[in-house]
Amino acid sequence: MSSNTCRRSVEKTLSHFTLSMGQASVQNNVSMWTTLSQCYDEIAKTFALQDPDSILTKPETISAVVHATFDHDVHGLVEQNSSSMLHYLDDVTKAHMLAQAVAGMVAFFRKLAAHHEHNPVTASSFDRDVQHFAECQLRSAMIRKIEDSRIFGRCYTKSQIADLIMDAVEGKVDDAEFTTEDEYQNAIGWATELPARNMGLPWGFSIMALN
Repeated sequence: MSSNTCRRSVEKTLSHFTLSMGQASVQNNVSMWTTLSQCYDEIAKTFALQDPDSILTKPETISAVVHATFDHDVHGLVEQNSSSMLHYLDDVTKAHMLAQAVAGMVAFFRKLAAHHEHNPVTASSFDRDVQHFAECQLRSAMIRKIEDSRIFGRCYTKSQIADLIMDAVEGKVDDAEFTTEDEYQNAIGWATELPARNMGLPWGFSIMALN
């Protein structure tokens, strides 16, 4: 499956992220599980694999892919009834988790598509591929890359999140964010485009230079 399909599927999920003063978060008016389910549905529709038995739309299938993406110690936070536990996580951590989940879903569907280009998905083929994905090195590398990323605390455009997720999906796990001055300036360019504010003083007052 082409990188264009992966990119489109990632971009479909960006509406679930929010940005405020350079900090990424997620929509807090819905549960994380609801958000994960909606992202999964958007990604599945973008890949549009042959699925005559509706294997990919079953709730247990969504859970299996989410569980395959995360390490075992995180599973309790991504269950359907784990919303109360998520209250203790800060916004940036939630954004990290959502990005990790999206990366995992896209990477899984990419592998699934490669194995079912001419054949429909079956229960046995799904189980086999999800097990292989859970054990592959790419999965753990993606999780680490996104977990270690500092973008979520200095994020000014959602395309930054999409770029990070795509780098993880494509195995570019060693790239550092803002490796050049130009990249850093592009990320904060919105700030320089804001109109300058006149920090005026009352008439007759001036700022004295300190020696």
